[in-house]
Formats: sequence, C-alpha cells, structure tokens
Amino acid sequence: MDVVRNKKIFIFFQENAWVNDNIYKGNWHENGEMQGEGIYILKNDNAFAEGVWDKGELIGGRIFLPNGDIYEGKIENS
Repeated sequence: MDVVRNKKIFIFFQENAWVNDNIYKGNWHENGEMQGEGIYILKNDNAFAEGVWDKGELIGGRIFLPNGDIYEGKIENS
C-alpha cells in the first residue's frame, strides 16, 4: 500500500473495501473517509458512482443509475 503526503492529508489506495455493504475502490483519508478519486458500487441496486470524494461525500463525477440514466457534473450535498 502506497502512502502519499498531499497538503497534510495522508491518502492511500485500497483495492476493495466494504462500506455499508457496498464496495469502494479508491483513495482514502487517514481517518477512514473516502477521499480523492474512487468508485463506489451499490451492491444491491446495480448503480455506481465514480469521481472525486471529499470527506466521504461525492463532490463531482458521474452517477450511473439502474435505468440507464447517467448524471455527470458537480454534486452538492445538503
């Protein structure tokens, strides 16, 4: 596992990790939150999101829905 120091945030890549019964592949913050680039696969819904994560929240990228719809762009979480 490689550790990269980036602006006082330690980011590492983990091949497969379970998050709430779903799979996340990508970079992590040292505190265990999804951080940086990654893909989050919803195990039971046949949907997934790929893009940039900040403090465990997707902030930009693409969301692929089971019906074939794709959302691409900035994501604002409320």
